[in-house]
Amino acid sequence: MAVRRLRSLVGGLLSALLFAGCAIAPQGMPAERPTEDLNAGYSLLYDAVSGLQHGDRAFYVKFESDPAQRVVSRVADYAAALTADLERVEREFPAVDIRQQPLPLLERRKRQALRNSNLKRLAPVVGETGPAFERTLLLSTSGALNQLRFHAQVMAQLETDPALQSILRDAEQQFAALYVDVVELLNAQYFRHDTFEAEPSQ
Repeated sequence: MAVRRLRSLVGGLLSALLFAGCAIAPQGMPAERPTEDLNAGYSLLYDAVSGLQHGDRAFYVKFESDPAQRVVSRVADYAAALTADLERVEREFPAVDIRQQPLPLLERRKRQALRNSNLKRLAPVVGETGPAFERTLLLSTSGALNQLRFHAQVMAQLETDPALQSILRDAEQQFAALYVDVVELLNAQYFRHDTFEAEPSQ
């Protein structure tokens, strides 16, 4: 894989790992479908999973642990499947828009600064290697998965279309299960004591 292409994949993944959720705080189910808020949520979800789907390819040459590579591959596989689902939803549901950029300028610049910093740490050639690299990547992945789990949960509470709500409920469950898998691997291989909570907090 060419260096430029690899750096592009890593950049997309790092953007996904900076996922911080959408500021939606519902006060019960609304009478009508809140299209603007949901489209912001779908756009943030799509942006995150379309980056996560490249995780196994972007860092393939840096993995030294088979368990770490396997769990990142499972995350990437599900992210690819959900990316395809969201693209299909956009085609089949005219009210759904997954291409928005809902974040304010300050938040976008903050994320870009964090992305650049993390790129230096996880870069394919000059970044961290071995256990330090895998620990950093898994910690970042666990944070993204936990945020995505709650993001999907809140969106499902807002969504009134049964078909779309089903996709979001399934996403919530998938993200929660993957989060537990990543945290259990972190506890087993990278921490001396089981101090990192394996279940997403409620």
